[in-house]
Amino acid sequence: MFFDILAKTNMDQANSMTDVNIEDMVVKQKKRDINVLKNKIKFVSKMAKMQKILREENENIIKIKVG
Repeated sequence: MFFDILAKTNMDQANSMTDVNIEDMVVKQKKRDINVLKNKIKFVSKMAKMQKILREENENIIKIKVG
């Protein structure tokens, strides 16, 4: 009987710890997803800036060749 009580208590503790661990994992995954999106946005903005610079430089080269 004592063993059954201990087993039940251990299972309850394990379940509560598992719930907390799952919640922590979900929060960590959401933070990771947010960071991935931020990095993608930064990358796209850098590429847009680079494309703008290349376009301007190309236009300058064309003006120099023509003029």
